Amino acid sequence: MSMKKESYEKIINSYEEVSNYCNATGEPICLTKDGSDDLIVMSIRALEERENILKIKEALINVKFERAKGVRDITLEELNAAMDEIIKKA
Repeated sequence: MSMKKESYEKIINSYEEVSNYCNATGEPICLTKDGSDDLIVMSIRALEERENILKIKEALINVKFERAKGVRDITLEELNAAMDEIIKKA
């Protein structure tokens, strides 16, 4: 993924601009220090969305591992209920 990069010196005095960019685009900004990548800044909304996606992917991976171990498949209704539970907890 390519993301916008800014030096921390430039950003330090333009919080509002950074906040507006991150909230409007949902994209992170990579802050650089002395020309090297240092930190990532992103909106809370974007972070929460990414965390939710990771939780869902983790649940799907766990299902694949269970299948590989021979655990019985579940019905579509059971899967929907399990996914609803994961989303509620996220």
